[in-house]
Amino acid sequence: MNIVHTKRLEKYLVDLRDYISQEILSNYTKLLNKYKQRIPKTWDELIDTASYIINEEKKQGKNNLISYLGHFPEKDEVSICSATEFIYSFRKDVNSNMPSYHSDNAVNAFNKIKEIKEKISSDKNFQLDNDTIESLLQQGKPLFAKYWKTPFNQYYYISPLPGNKEGISSSCIGGYHLIINNNISKEKKVAAGKVIEFFLSKNIQKKYLINNMMNRSARSDIYNDEVLCKEIDCELYNSFQYVSRPPELIENYSLEYLKYLNQFLYGNINAKTALTYIENIDSFHQIEYNSTFGYIMESVSILIIFIVLLSSGIMFMENFKFLSKVFSKTFLCIPILGICMTGSYAFLLLGDLTGFKCSLGMVYFFSGSTLILYPLIVLEIIYFPEKNKYTTFAKNHKYLCFIILLLMDLVFYGISLIIVPFRIERLTSSDGIHFKACVNAGGLYRIYFLSIIAYKFIIFSIIILLAFTEWSRKEIKKELKIIFIIIYTNILFTVLFVIIRCLPPFDLYTNMFIRWFLSVAYSITNYIILIPLQIYYELRNPSKKNGNEVNIVKNSEMEKNEINKHVFIRRTDSYISKIIGYHYSMGSQYLEYNSSTKDKNLNFPSSRPDVILYTDIISSSQMTDIME
Repeated sequence: MNIVHTKRLEKYLVDLRDYISQEILSNYTKLLNKYKQRIPKTWDELIDTASYIINEEKKQGKNNLISYLGHFPEKDEVSICSATEFIYSFRKDVNSNMPSYHSDNAVNAFNKIKEIKEKISSDKNFQLDNDTIESLLQQGKPLFAKYWKTPFNQYYYISPLPGNKEGISSSCIGGYHLIINNNISKEKKVAAGKVIEFFLSKNIQKKYLINNMMNRSARSDIYNDEVLCKEIDCELYNSFQYVSRPPELIENYSLEYLKYLNQFLYGNINAKTALTYIENIDSFHQIEYNSTFGYIMESVSILIIFIVLLSSGIMFMENFKFLSKVFSKTFLCIPILGICMTGSYAFLLLGDLTGFKCSLGMVYFFSGSTLILYPLIVLEIIYFPEKNKYTTFAKNHKYLCFIILLLMDLVFYGISLIIVPFRIERLTSSDGIHFKACVNAGGLYRIYFLSIIAYKFIIFSIIILLAFTEWSRKEIKKELKIIFIIIYTNILFTVLFVIIRCLPPFDLYTNMFIRWFLSVAYSITNYIILIPLQIYYELRNPSKKNGNEVNIVKNSEMEKNEINKHVFIRRTDSYISKIIGYHYSMGSQYLEYNSSTKDKNLNFPSSRPDVILYTDIISSSQMTDIME
């Protein structure tokens, strides 16, 4: 059975009709014969014929004749059919597919619509509704009219619509769809299929056509039937070249299509702009991996990774062994890996966007920043001013400490891969381009996202607090400066990251560029701080041979004799007092107050503190304040 399947999406049949109605060209037969003009086969011929006949009629004082009705009402979806017909009539040949909206054929088709309107019609005659057109056809007012096939043909001969070239035509089809509910039993589906098969059977279709119960059969083979062709003009029906209007795959598709079409026909936008807007209605633009912008992002990311990995090899050179003075070379590779991860964040921004991909991108980027920050925490625990079981454990098992911290992060971040706190939203830029963007899902998902940010700032606070307590540690003085710069940089970028996440995206390329640029700037900045800045500090203030030894001697302003200064901290002191005391401490060694640590020069009373921290920073008057 040869049925007209008017529309398929992938492997699915989505448009099956019992019968179809089609748009045709109504030609005023009497006037065509009077002026010996043939039925137009092309749009240019239509313009020439209409112009000639109208001018000849005006010479005879007949000014009431309408040249052409275009059937482009402003608020009716039939205008979409009319626009589709024009584009389809500008295909290369009869067997060619529908030209794409960005093709020259489509642009030429739209320009031809406007040319016809301006030369042989008007805005008013283009905008007439169906009832008005039918009334005018009944009265024999228009010379030519593009309209549905109607029974009002006493004045008119119907023909296929013209095309850009002779032999090419188009006709937008309407009619009723045949559908089967997918949510019924298999038996009912089979029964429904039998009914559809009956409606589309050759005998039923012939009966409907002969009795004028439908405009045109959905079966194309029926017009080869000898009996039927004695009743109707089968040659005419076989000459129609059908096209269906675009399917509405998104909400308000027709409204947006009409808006841009009307702006072109009756406004001031050009054909190319209007077609671009129309094409963008049901298409989501995204930056592909193989696009120009995609290649740029990928190339820059790969270049960053290459430079970071290549230049990081200097820490294995003898002249740059100071880079691993505090960290082992293996442990220093962890932040390098984190920089490579954040630098390659672009690969998760490109291509098709999904909620899971949004969550994966966040987890990937934050995990990269984790690899940069957590080795710093382990370092600070090891060099904490007061030796305790935690500092001892961290010193003996620094990799285990790092893994424990990393696992905590992965569990916390990994939840987002399960609950997916992002959703994909369809947005439209100012130039009419539709694109997908990750937005917070709201509700509990928003709370989870905010908890991730809060967690990051807790980590920042811990690092800052530990760095503050160790500020006077001379053996890691340079490293502490690096840590402070890294943490402040991370805070700044995290704030920027949160702002970008919370602000609604307004443009595809701008949104993508900002996110990508932040990741690139973050990676480059952390790399410069971690390697080149350390080299700069070392060249400016070279480490001494015994640079790890703590100098506890300081010249007093009152005396030129060298004396040792001590900060005395009771275990019962407030946390703030302890933190301030640690801040001015020069070393991690401590003195528990007992007989072996008493110094006759210190004259400790029996109530003296349990811990004594060495410093050469504060004066005698400040020591009294801290103790109290």
